[in-house]
Amino acid sequence: MKKDFLKKIVLSLSLVFVFSGTLLFTTGCEEWDRCAKSCNGNDNDSTTAATTEAVTTAATTEAVTEGGVVEDTEATTEAASDEVAYDENGMFLESVEYTGEGTGGDAVYEFNVLLSPELVKKGWSLGDVWAKIKGTPTFDDWDGINTYDNSAEEEDLPDGGKRIKWRTSIYFPNGAPQEGDEVTIGVNPAGQDENGNWTEGEIGSTVDISWEKPETEEAKPDPEK
Repeated sequence: MKKDFLKKIVLSLSLVFVFSGTLLFTTGCEEWDRCAKSCNGNDNDSTTAATTEAVTTAATTEAVTEGGVVEDTEATTEAASDEVAYDENGMFLESVEYTGEGTGGDAVYEFNVLLSPELVKKGWSLGDVWAKIKGTPTFDDWDGINTYDNSAEEEDLPDGGKRIKWRTSIYFPNGAPQEGDEVTIGVNPAGQDENGNWTEGEIGSTVDISWEKPETEEAKPDPEK
């Protein structure tokens, strides 16, 4: 009877030790597995991502510091500031300067006219120089005119356009302006269309001047005209 009781006690204790050992071993494995994953598994992906982001940020910062991004921005700003304000016909009257030669209808001016890359590709050029005393010249209302004869100095522009520097006088059939008169000068493009027909664009870009006087700040071209 006592032997059976002792056997039961020994068996119970054995089961307790076995169960405790198994639990301890299982817990230890889970902790070990968790640690392994933390060091080499999923958490490692987070660490790698964080490291990559840090390196990328550092590289970006370095690029900005060394002028990579800033330099690109400055280049873009500079390019934008150099853009020519061509009118809808593809022209820009950059300046109209009195040369000091002649008076009245014989006054000689230098006209600096810019042609857009599109006009140059089409083979078009300056058509006419127009003048209106105390007003804006149109095809139906003008006081002076001169048709471009391709005798001027022409200069290629970086954007593919062209600058024409033409020194000439303007013909006023009904009376030339007097010294100091307000005169508006305009230009228009002209050339052959796809069918070979001669075509003219509208009078667009204009400059206001005081006749026979050097160009002033007020006489400089309005980019919106």
